[in-house]
Amino acid sequence: MLLSELVSLDEDTQMGLYYGIGVDGYFQDMPSFVKEIGLMVYEDEGTISLDLLDVLLACESSGIKTTLEVPADFSGNLEELILTASNCGSQVSLLTPENQLPESMDKYGERLKSVAKRWVSDTSSPKFIYPISSYFIYLVGEAVGYKPEEMTTDEYTKDIFVDGFSSIEEMDKIKDSIKEGILEGLGGENALLEFSHTLAQSLFDNTKAKIIDVGKRAEEEIKADALKEQSATEEDKAD
Repeated sequence: MLLSELVSLDEDTQMGLYYGIGVDGYFQDMPSFVKEIGLMVYEDEGTISLDLLDVLLACESSGIKTTLEVPADFSGNLEELILTASNCGSQVSLLTPENQLPESMDKYGERLKSVAKRWVSDTSSPKFIYPISSYFIYLVGEAVGYKPEEMTTDEYTKDIFVDGFSSIEEMDKIKDSIKEGILEGLGGENALLEFSHTLAQSLFDNTKAKIIDVGKRAEEEIKADALKEQSATEEDKAD
């Protein structure tokens, strides 16, 4: 679907995520039913078009979650494109090849491995790069002993990646490539384990601190209510 077609839909259109959207012009005001949007990258002299860049910035200022969708045959400067997306507050999705032939899938796996290695070690990278970040979350959970029934519950990951592969074997190869890149970026299996346990401990400590804070505030409110009640009782006696 083109962006011009999306913005022309009725306002009572179902609210949600719209992906695979081609930008065919600049539209500042997005429909209210668009909460998340995936914008396709079309090459323009090796980089993204100015219209796409303007739409990304417009969505960011409107609070719309955006994902820059990069075709597997994108031949421009991928590192520069990812940095641009990060500066615009956008996620990135590295799409699978359309034909999924062995040669295409091998190149795709190498691309994901390279990006994964950089992503885990570079703070300037976007917070989320599909499918790398999705699988990284799974690996972190696995490292601390958590194995969910499903690899992901994310709707976009399911539609584009889990259900998008031609076979389980191809998906497993891609997962292996991502893991290789992550391990190289972090420094090996032990580094992943250490990172995962540190993260889990940090989440636990943060949750514990929030519970203690809520408890303290509740205690203060109870004391304040008790003082008010006591004051009201004393006033009644004085009357």
